[in-house]
Amino acid sequence: MALPYQSIKSLAENGAIKTNDQISESQFQPASLDCTLGNKIYRVSSGFLPKENETVADLLKTRTLYEQELREGSILETNTPYIIPLNESLNLPADVSAMANPKSSIGRVDVFVRVLTDKNPQYDSIPAGYNGPLYLEIIPLTFAIKIAPGLAMTQVRFRQATERFPTAEEMRELHKKYGLILTPDGSPIDDDKLRLKNNILSFTVDLTGSQIVGYRARHYVNQLLDLTKINFHEDKIFWSPLKKQDSGELILEPNSFYIIATKERVRIPPNMAAEITPYDPSTGELRSHYAGFFDPAFGYGENGEMQGNIVVLEVRAHSAPFRLTDGQVICKMMFEHMTEIPKKLYGKNSGSTYTDKLIKLSKYFKQTT
Repeated sequence: MALPYQSIKSLAENGAIKTNDQISESQFQPASLDCTLGNKIYRVSSGFLPKENETVADLLKTRTLYEQELREGSILETNTPYIIPLNESLNLPADVSAMANPKSSIGRVDVFVRVLTDKNPQYDSIPAGYNGPLYLEIIPLTFAIKIAPGLAMTQVRFRQATERFPTAEEMRELHKKYGLILTPDGSPIDDDKLRLKNNILSFTVDLTGSQIVGYRARHYVNQLLDLTKINFHEDKIFWSPLKKQDSGELILEPNSFYIIATKERVRIPPNMAAEITPYDPSTGELRSHYAGFFDPAFGYGENGEMQGNIVVLEVRAHSAPFRLTDGQVICKMMFEHMTEIPKKLYGKNSGSTYTDKLIKLSKYFKQTT
C-alpha cells in the first residue's frame, strides 16, 4: 500500500526524510515526494550500480572524469552520464520501502533519470529501513538541457513493506464502482472487454482519434532545452507533429523518441494509485513510459466530476523499426491501494500540469488552448 501526502509529511517531520535545505510544501505530492538537485555535478565514465558493500560516494572517486558546481544554467550534454547528489536523504522505518520514478515533465523530454542508493544494486528501488543519501543518474538522450540547483526531476513513492495489491476480482468491483478505464467518449468499458490480469489493466494506442496523433523529437536541435523555464520553448523547434495516417499505422524508427497517447481514459479514485510498467516484451520491440506514477484522483477529480484522462506515453523503439497499429496494446498499468485517502489530491490545485483529455507536450513548451 502506498503512503499518502499526510503520511509522507509525517515521515519528514519525524526525520525519516532529511534535506540539505528546507523541504517546500510544493514537494509533497498526493502520493509521492519530489526530490531536488543538490549543488554538485559528477561527469562519470559510465553508469553504474553499487555492489552490496559499496557506497555511491566511493564509486564516484574512481568513476568520475570531472566534477563541477551545479549552478543556474548548468548544461548537460546528450548521451552523457552524470551523477548529481539530491538534497534529500532517507532514514526509513523498518516497515517502509520506497520507489523512485522520473517526473512526467522530465520523461516527456527524453531525459533518462534513475535514483541510486548506497549498497543497493538496483535502480529506483529503495529497501525498507534504508538510511543514507540519494543520488540521481541523469542521461539526456535527445536534447541538451540546462538545469539548476533545486530542480525536481524525480519523485519517490513510499510503501508499507507488507505490500498487498488488489486481486482481479477486487479490480472488477473497483471498476464497477468508479469506472477505472473509460472509452474515448468517457463511458466505462464493459466488464467483459477489460484487458485485466490480476491488478494490471492494458491500454491501447490511439492513432486515429485526432488529426495530430503524436510527436517525434527532432534530432540535432540547435537550441538548449531550459528545464527551469515553464511555458517557454517553441515546440516546432524540438518536435515534429505526427499526422493521422489513413492506414492507422505509425512506424517507430530506431533511436527516435515519440510522444503518443492511449485510446482509453484512466480514472483513478482517491483511495488508489497506479504505475505503468516501463517495459513489457509482450507489447512489442519498444519501451513505453519512462515516468510511471499516477496519483490518486488522476482523471477522477476531487469529487468524481472528471470523466478520465488519456495516458500520454513516452515511447522509444529498440534496435529495429517497429510498426504500431491503431488499437494495439501499448502499455500496462498496475493499481495499488493507498493506506488512506490523501489530504491533497491530483489536480491543478496541487501543482499538477497534465489534467487535459488531449495529448500534450511537457510543460516547458508553450501551451496552446
